Amino acid sequence: MPNQSYLEGMRCPSCGSYEPLRIEIRTVIEFNDNGSDELYDLTWDEDNYCECVECNFTGVVKDFEEKKV
Repeated sequence: MPNQSYLEGMRCPSCGSYEPLRIEIRTVIEFNDNGSDELYDLTWDEDNYCECVECNFTGVVKDFEEKKV
């Protein structure tokens, strides 16, 4: 079933799996001396690393964007 949230419009070009995908992200984490509690601004763009967990195909996010027919 096509993704309808964070991964909407994405699919593995090799095996056709919609999820799960591993994506390199950028984030901001609030740290104190005891560690971290808060994650902020989880983002990625089309040039970030992306990997299909099902078949291990790797590329960048734009490689996983479904082509509109």
